Amino acid sequence: MRLEAVAVGFGFGGGTPVLDGVDLALESGRISGLTGKSGRGKSTLGKILARHLLPTKGRVLIDGAAPVSSGFNPVQLIHQTAIFAVNPRWKIGRIVSEACLPDEALMQALGIRRQWLDRYPHELSGGELQRVALLRSLTPRTRFLIADEITSMLDPIAQSEIWHALIDVSEKRDIGILVISHDRALLDRVAAQTVTL
Repeated sequence: MRLEAVAVGFGFGGGTPVLDGVDLALESGRISGLTGKSGRGKSTLGKILARHLLPTKGRVLIDGAAPVSSGFNPVQLIHQTAIFAVNPRWKIGRIVSEACLPDEALMQALGIRRQWLDRYPHELSGGELQRVALLRSLTPRTRFLIADEITSMLDPIAQSEIWHALIDVSEKRDIGILVISHDRALLDRVAAQTVTL
């Protein structure tokens, strides 16, 4: 499967375009990197690929066709701060099962303890909650994951554990991953190729 941005442009409120004529192609089972200076539109492009924003020019294609606008989105986006992506009034078990039943093997790979499922988001650390966000996003129907600075606020051990798990998931499930990061050392370790925006 292939996810493409074709001549994508985007501007907020008719101002100076944040993106202009951007082309990018992601393949299933391959980890790609995206880097560049702040303000160049990396996160905006990630949101466009995951259909959180619509491009003002160009288009996004999955296997050469426009994505279906309703139903499950096979392109999932994970942000830097997971607390903003969850309902604070729901327990973790409900948050995860909103997408699918928890995958035991993936829970283990991500270092998620079963007792976390009975807790609320504020009862977990940032690193623990990021693992939960990944678990929820990596459903059996997910084909691409947009990972926007997802480990930049975590300690080195947590970063290593999460990336080892994601590399394994990408290979076993044939999931394409776009790693958006300022950290070139990380991109050199995990990505097969890196594009600078």
